[in-house]
Amino acid sequence: MIITPHFVWTHMAKTGGSVVHKIIEQLDDPEIELDPMTGEWSDYRRHEPFLLRSEKVGYDITSEKLTALTIRRLPSWLLSISEFKLTTAGFKYTHNDLVEGMFRHEKRDMSDGSLNNPGDFEISHADEALAFYQPETIDIWWKQESLSDDVIKTLRAYYKISPIMEKEMRKFEINVNEYDHNLNHHYTSADMEQLYHNCPLWTLYEKKIYGDLLV
Repeated sequence: MIITPHFVWTHMAKTGGSVVHKIIEQLDDPEIELDPMTGEWSDYRRHEPFLLRSEKVGYDITSEKLTALTIRRLPSWLLSISEFKLTTAGFKYTHNDLVEGMFRHEKRDMSDGSLNNPGDFEISHADEALAFYQPETIDIWWKQESLSDDVIKTLRAYYKISPIMEKEMRKFEINVNEYDHNLNHHYTSADMEQLYHNCPLWTLYEKKIYGDLLV
């Protein structure tokens, strides 16, 4: 999570959050609070929704600030998080999972971030993942596919960004896991159509943010 005097952002997994952190870090502004990027606790903490963080610190962190969230095209996001959990935790997924909008993730205590039982997993739905961040409360959406452009555009409204600084901000690349990223190798057109049908909340916001769907 990043808290600035102007907006707050939290990191929905597999949407380019490390790049957002590195870009905003370039501002070197002491008034900006950035959650650490390393360690088990920070790995969990930086993915907290605004409401949960507000409850923990005892005040509304979004008060008089805009809220920002990163997002990604649904088929790409679901494949990415499924592959990530396969690589990091060994949680296998099926083609049917991808079509249904389901993914596996570790069981974790929502208060302190601790693992309930390392190796245990639960099955969640893409719409549940998005709903966790209360998308109806988000003011600014940064798309993973145009991340640097979107973040820098927001920052320009509040900060003076020199050409040299912008060049530095644009040098960061999104972490890419080693798997076949070609969506056509994982989904047929009918699969994608069914996936969007099975994820009405994500479909609603993808249409709103991107203007269309990948079908």
